[in-house]
Order: sequence, then C-alpha cells, then structure tokens
Amino acid sequence: TLGRIPTTVATLLTTMTDSKVLILLLINLLLLLVGCFMETVCAIMILAPILFPVVTALGVDPIHFGIIMVTNLAIGFITPPLGVNLFVASRVGETTLDVVIRGIVPFLVLMIATLVPIFFNALAGAGGLSPVNYLAYWGYASSVVTVITAVLGPILGTLADTRGFKKPIFML
Repeated sequence: TLGRIPTTVATLLTTMTDSKVLILLLINLLLLLVGCFMETVCAIMILAPILFPVVTALGVDPIHFGIIMVTNLAIGFITPPLGVNLFVASRVGETTLDVVIRGIVPFLVLMIATLVPIFFNALAGAGGLSPVNYLAYWGYASSVVTVITAVLGPILGTLADTRGFKKPIFML
C-alpha cells in the first residue's frame, strides 16, 4: 500500500522482540481483542494484509496463520460486547442476554482449549509441515470440538433450560 502500513507493523513487531512465541502470543491476543469489537469478515480484510508479513517473517505457514486468525476471531464472535451470536441465541431462545452469556462459558472454554494446540502447532510449523498436514490437523481438532459439543450440548442445554431459557439451547 501507499502508507506501507504492513511493512511498518512487521518491522515494529519483529524489532520489539526476537521471540517467535511472544510475537505469536501478541498476535493471538490482538485477534481475540479485535474479534470482540469487530465483525469477522471486516477484521480479516483489514488485519490479514497487515499481519501476513509478520507471520511469514517468523516462518509460520500462511494456511496455518489463516486457521489461527479464523479461530481467534470465532472466539471473539461469541464474546461480548459485539457477540452477534449471543444476540441471535437470546432472541431464538426467548431469554435475556446475560442468561445466554452464562450458558456459553463452557463452550468458550472449549474453544480456547482448542486454540492452544493450534498455537503450539504454529510454533512447530516452521519445521516444514505441509499445508495438507495443517488442514488434517485442523480437521482433527474441529472434529474433537464437534464431538465434545455434541455430547455437552444437550447437557448444557438442559442446565441452561433450568436457568431461564424458554427453549433448550441445543434447539437453537
């Protein structure tokens, strides 16, 4: 771009510290924070060109960076204050927003727990894993989350139903 913002941000982050772990942690925290306040598609369109030179300089595969970015922004998508999914769930479940927020906490913990191995895989990714292996890993991680959510969904839905939902959460 004319303003050379991606290059400036890349130089700033890489000169701030030499630690790959610290830079990736800062990027993860930035994406989580941005996901709380900005729509996912807009955040990807704005931040991907800015952060891409940074992660490629660190040796992170671009596909893995995309997985990290989408996972972080998805976590932000279900957290207040924006949390569009929370508003939809409260409307469909015919309940208040605070009840939905209390019901989403176990799922939020599960999503953050899924983010941890993705982050550590990015650290090991500079060793040369192929994009196919990354996609297979992501498929495995999302399958585990899906199975756990399928098992916990009815249980959490029943618990949430006793806390004020007019419809069980798994019916959403």
